[in-house]
Order: sequence, then C-alpha cells, then structure tokens
Amino acid sequence: MGGYVSSRSLWGVHRTGMFENDKVVEEVIISEGIESIVNGCFHNAIALKSLEFPSTIKDISVTDCKNLTSVKFSENTVEIEDLSFQDCSSLEKIILPENIACDGISNDAFYNCTSLQEINIPDSITRINYWTFYNCVSLKQIDLSKNITEISKCAFSKCSGLEKIYIYEKCTSIADDAFDGCCKLTIYGIKGSYAEQYATEHNIPFTEIKE
Repeated sequence: MGGYVSSRSLWGVHRTGMFENDKVVEEVIISEGIESIVNGCFHNAIALKSLEFPSTIKDISVTDCKNLTSVKFSENTVEIEDLSFQDCSSLEKIILPENIACDGISNDAFYNCTSLQEINIPDSITRINYWTFYNCVSLKQIDLSKNITEISKCAFSKCSGLEKIYIYEKCTSIADDAFDGCCKLTIYGIKGSYAEQYATEHNIPFTEIKE
C-alpha cells in the first residue's frame, strides 16, 4: 500500500529534496504556513499521485513525478516556477488559479506532460513563456487569455495533437517556432489581427472568430 502524508505530519516541504526519489508516498496534503515548494522537493517522487496545496502556497515546482494525476492549487498561488511539472507524464488536467501573476507560468512549466489534455489560461496571464507546453502531445485545444500579448520560443512545439488554439487581438508577438511540429493546428482569431498575419506567413490554417 502506498504512503500518505497528512497536513499534520508534513512541516518541512520547502526543504531541498525532501521527497526526491521517494518510492512510497502517493498523496501529500501540504500544511498551512508553507509558502514555497522548490529546489527539487518532489523530484522523481515516482509513487506520488496526488498533491493538494494550502492557501499559503505562492511558488510551486514539482518535476518528473511520472504517476502524478491530480493537483489542487490554492487560489493564492501566484507563480509556477521554471520546469515546475516537467515530465509529469500522467497529469491530464490542470486548473490554474485566477489570480496567478501575469508572467506566472514560467519557462518549461509543463514540458513533456504527454498526457495533458486540458488547461485553463486565466485572464491575468499575458505571456506564454519558452517551451511551456513542449511535447504536450495529448493537448487538442487551448483558449488563450484575451490578455495574452506574446507567445514565446517553442511554447507549443511538438504538440502534435493540437488542433485548435484561440489567439486574440492583444497578441502581437509569436515566435517563428512557437508551433513547430503542430501538424494538425488551426489558429482561431480575429480577422485582420496579428494572429491571422502570423498564420498566413507560417502556412497555418486560420479561422475567423468574432469577439
């Protein structure tokens, strides 16, 4: 039977490598008062299936947890660190808090999350950073925030299952390789917008939407 760590027994989750390479613990409910989960705390915790964050958590980094399927964020979470869920290949759905900072999804955050099928992009987000969704091959559709202004280098590269992305008028910068390997992609956007111009220049089908 897999292990379980309750909010009462977990007090030092912020320490470097606390659950690194752990093969027993399946579920962790983190204590109130902890503010950051960084420095490889859960790196390669191979039995871990579920994480629940308290209201005090602000910064998160969890990597290479290949059996992690469930994550419950606090509404007070403001930043998801670089490489936060890299190689969490069983993670299927992410619901981000509405108050996350404008640049709160950092580089490589969901890199190689090959089972990820659904994620929301809150209106507070203004940029999709480098390599954020690289090789998220199960992602089929994504509706970006209307406040997104930039889609960075390789943000959606190798998302071979991605069929639809909604990009709105405020977006005026998209890296040339942002959608490399997205062979099924159609960009949905406003007629005359930068998104339409980008689609035309990169031979990506474009479908008009009305705001």
